[in-house]
Amino acid sequence: MGQPETHDRTVAKLRLADERAEIERLRQTAADVTAGDAAMGALVSLYRQRVDDRVDIRPDIRRRLFEEIDAIIKTWSGLEGLHRGNRRGGPSWNGGTTKMV
Repeated sequence: MGQPETHDRTVAKLRLADERAEIERLRQTAADVTAGDAAMGALVSLYRQRVDDRVDIRPDIRRRLFEEIDAIIKTWSGLEGLHRGNRRGGPSWNGGTTKMV
């Protein structure tokens, strides 16, 4: 008979599952970006994660970068749902005339 799971082990399993889901979401976002099919919300999420992962950014600079992202999202209604080139039938942020690099 196995040992009963402790609270710490249960929490660790939940955190691992959350981390796996986040990694998979970021992988899909990166694939969408490469294919030119990412929504601005996904790009913002990817940018946030990349800023958060960088060890060469001072904490005050990191905080300021996040504040700037939040300000843009707060003042630009509907930004997160925009797609490049109107591929999904909704509004596009560039009309599909330029290629994302």
